[in-house]
Amino acid sequence: MKRILFSYCLISSFFVTAQNTIIQEKYEKNNHPIDHFVLSKSNLFVISKGDNIGGLVKADAINSMSTYDSEGSKKVLFNDKKIIGTMFSVSDKCLLVTDISSGMFNSKTKYLIDDKYTEIGKSDIKDMRSFYGGSGSFTAKNEFYLKNKKDDFDIDFVKDDLYLSVKDIVTRKKNTYKIEKPNLNNFIGPNFIKSKEKFRFNFVVNDDETVDLDGKSISKDYTNTILYKVKFSTDGKKVNELAYDLKIPNHVFLYSRNGGGKFTDGGYDNKFLHFGDDLSINNYIKDVKTGDIYIYGLYGDELGKLNDIASPKGFYIFKFDKSGNKVWESINKIDDSGFNSKLVMVQVFVDLVQLNDNVCFSIRTGGLKDFFHYSIVDKTSGKMIKAQNVEFNESFAHANNIGNMEYGINTNFKGFKNIKFDFNSIIAINSNPKVADYIKNVKSSNDLLFSSKFSDLGIWLYESDEKEYFKVTLFKG
Repeated sequence: MKRILFSYCLISSFFVTAQNTIIQEKYEKNNHPIDHFVLSKSNLFVISKGDNIGGLVKADAINSMSTYDSEGSKKVLFNDKKIIGTMFSVSDKCLLVTDISSGMFNSKTKYLIDDKYTEIGKSDIKDMRSFYGGSGSFTAKNEFYLKNKKDDFDIDFVKDDLYLSVKDIVTRKKNTYKIEKPNLNNFIGPNFIKSKEKFRFNFVVNDDETVDLDGKSISKDYTNTILYKVKFSTDGKKVNELAYDLKIPNHVFLYSRNGGGKFTDGGYDNKFLHFGDDLSINNYIKDVKTGDIYIYGLYGDELGKLNDIASPKGFYIFKFDKSGNKVWESINKIDDSGFNSKLVMVQVFVDLVQLNDNVCFSIRTGGLKDFFHYSIVDKTSGKMIKAQNVEFNESFAHANNIGNMEYGINTNFKGFKNIKFDFNSIIAINSNPKVADYIKNVKSSNDLLFSSKFSDLGIWLYESDEKEYFKVTLFKG
């Protein structure tokens, strides 16, 4: 029997929690929830409903999508459609959809802005595929693309000149500007690691119509890493450059699956992943209200190399204000024989999210060794509020090579029988007694699914028996 060791009954109640029922609806077999998430900038809960397309196509079609605010107020984005792809803009104010209501071979790509649709011509769709590859993105006004002189997304960042293309969403007018390449001497040379993979920058589009090029320098002994963010205006002019310098005395920085970089395929049938660049040395999140940046990752004692096996010793979070000044650093050792042993770092999943007035850091390992840890750190002071290793006495569902949070844990222990959780819900139960009490008191003759999303408002708890009902409850902190 699987047993997960919880300690929610011993938790100090650092949450003063109110709870609101956001959604409670009947579960319809042919029009059921197929996705749910939180828009962090607008603090809206999004739920899409639909069903499998059928036939030879093994995919879901979205029939409707709605948003809900913290009081449960609903806004329907679309209804009675057949949509196979959606993406929100970086500002949360614009929705991109692929509409197949007229048939798979007559699909239409549209933007939804202020309740009005703007259809995109077939000739523009090729560039828009870069939204999924990291070379493009969009706001509610413009599309942004990073290309080379040949108007190609396959950029050699060492040799090629860089060009920023800005296209108006409605008029489709495009302007292209040559932009100043960040100084490569900050990244390449005898004092830095020599990457096995292609050197590149991350292209980041901001909701104020500016763009950033993110690059990371890593010293050859892995004891120092610097995040450089170079900002450009809509017309390609350099606005500023900020450097975020990270050092942990007597320790080295390690790679992990933190969302900061890309991967390459390898091995038998191309199913084994490698780190595709050095950007997975760490990652960051940005506080949309203050502009503060939180850089996070793992550290160890031994020198690491790209795609290598390493023995993590703990994790770190560095907070910087919007001007690039360091506010605090939180360096935290983790003592666990499984976690501290040799791990394939591409199978070590690391995440950081905002939760009320705190940030929540989590680590999960796949492969042969199961480990799950979370820590809650105060955003203002950097002080640790709670940290816990969650022990699994039997293997939980391993991560595959795509995502890192949506994997069920089938449990069968006292108080939580016949329930499937995602990993965020494990954190929610352990960190907030109100959530644990709520779940324990849900009555159902069917198996239950619980999935949690975090924001600065609190915990959004999705529940369903996937037969009769689904419900969303917000536990405000």
